[in-house]
Amino acid sequence: MKKKLISTLLALIIVMSAFPVSVFAENDILGYLTYEINNGNVIITDCDETISGKVEIPDTIDGCPVTVIGSRTFEMCQNISEIILPDSVTTIGSGAFSDTSISFINIPVNVEDLYFSPFSGCEKLTKVNWDAKNAKNPEGWSGGIFSRAGNKENGFDVIFSDTVESIPNCLFAGDGTVRVKNVKIGKNVKEIETNAFASAYMLESITIDKENEYFSIGEKGELLNKDKTVLIRAVNNEKIKEYVVPETVVEILASAFRGCDNITSVVISENVKYCGSAAFRDCENLEEIQILSENTILSSSSFMNSAYEKDEKNWDNGFLYIDNHLIDVQNAENFTIKDGTLSISEQCFQYSDISEIKIPDSVKNIGGFAFYGCDSLESIKISENTEYIGEYAFYGCEKLMSVTIPENVSEIGDKAFAYFTDYYAENNEGVIKDFTINGYTGSVSEKYASENELKFVSIGELTEKEILLKDNSDINVTGIFLILTPENTAKTLYEEIKNKYVSVVSADGTKLSDNTFVGTGAKVQLLDNKGKVLTEYTVLVKSDVNGDAKITAADARVALRTSVKLENLEGVFATAADDNGDNKITAADARKILRKSVNLE
Repeated sequence: MKKKLISTLLALIIVMSAFPVSVFAENDILGYLTYEINNGNVIITDCDETISGKVEIPDTIDGCPVTVIGSRTFEMCQNISEIILPDSVTTIGSGAFSDTSISFINIPVNVEDLYFSPFSGCEKLTKVNWDAKNAKNPEGWSGGIFSRAGNKENGFDVIFSDTVESIPNCLFAGDGTVRVKNVKIGKNVKEIETNAFASAYMLESITIDKENEYFSIGEKGELLNKDKTVLIRAVNNEKIKEYVVPETVVEILASAFRGCDNITSVVISENVKYCGSAAFRDCENLEEIQILSENTILSSSSFMNSAYEKDEKNWDNGFLYIDNHLIDVQNAENFTIKDGTLSISEQCFQYSDISEIKIPDSVKNIGGFAFYGCDSLESIKISENTEYIGEYAFYGCEKLMSVTIPENVSEIGDKAFAYFTDYYAENNEGVIKDFTINGYTGSVSEKYASENELKFVSIGELTEKEILLKDNSDINVTGIFLILTPENTAKTLYEEIKNKYVSVVSADGTKLSDNTFVGTGAKVQLLDNKGKVLTEYTVLVKSDVNGDAKITAADARVALRTSVKLENLEGVFATAADDNGDNKITAADARKILRKSVNLE
């Protein structure tokens, strides 16, 4: 029996010896490492490729803190299974752990910089514990911190611990082979930098600590800011084929859906104002796209390499449209933007060989870089309805000597006009001499000309879009409501309002004569110099329920009948009947209105 037991133990020892389970103590590992000491800090520069098992890097060597893991230090150490880094480490160099067999690594709390592809080719990586409080990726997109990392089928998981405050830019970006699958975000993460999840094509789930005050998860697992107005990153889940952007969202960040090849259709809701570059890039099965908003700013790369973009049926003479939004222009022979177009995307005409172009009256937004580098462009007519001109929109248009900015334009981006690349100038940037901005006095066009030291020619006074009242006026403005006292005439309003172009109309749009009383439901319109309505206010006369600008027993009767559901009041008329402001119409309101009608209140 003893011999049998001994034989069994020997067999186990022989079997176990075939599998390295080394854990190196400090004195052991120093025999494998090459390092140097610079200004009292240890920089590890190389490691013997025969090292194996779990490796723990000491926090000090020769009494000095280990602060830097140098470039390619552990490259090709293919027998390492885990690496534990000390909290003293502040920098991880390019390719530091590339092509190793590690399944686990921690990123210590004090790491500040991670350089180019430190984990490239770590195809056995399954888990990363990220403790770095505010780490940066100095090389941006090209940094590819986790490029080619993780198993091709199962990917790897990342846990951002409670010490983390910021997730660095382009962390999961690179050549499209970042195989992160599951991410957990700790309670103290308050910043996620640009394109952090750009190439996370395998990302199936994101979870957030319930105590996190800065981010939230949507109904379909997408990552949003706390108030759900910014969509940061969607997950690529085979169960999610159709996607409707939540109505709360006003901005879809760059690369938010990039590589989500399970999605076949998407509806961009009417509240979305901006859809970033590459937002739906590489969505290979995305065939149907609907944009409900008329004011969305898009990028020519927003839908690059999607099924929709690749479908020739969606192109019209070199122009790609989604609904009434111009997305991209390629190999066009005739540069004519169709009537009804609402927006021109970012980079849409970039470097196109065009000499002149007319922006249809329907266009509201011209995206940044839209005509960048169009060095043959000599004239441009901007739509009267255009409201936004993005940064660098006409940068590099060296033959364009002037532009007329319509009154409705409320924003002009940085270096939108008059700038070009000049390699002989300071900062390699030149300004077109004698470039002229024609615009309205007091407008953003005059401000742009002034800030960029360009010639400005006034073509008129700016029409105010907000109501301006004389001092000590009895009129009050609350949001869209103009609150009046009883028995004010239209003439009184014209005298009290300082705006140049004003019209007072009834609820059905009929212009009121000067001596007509202005009651609840009437409208006060601010116009431009051509009579177009810019802003409209609804008149509210408290207790004037029937809209005749007087307070009588008839108003009290309507309020009383509404309180017992014999009549129904809606909108501003319901607000007028709610005399005590408790958001209900009751007999108490009717009583107050009646007392007012006989001057008891």
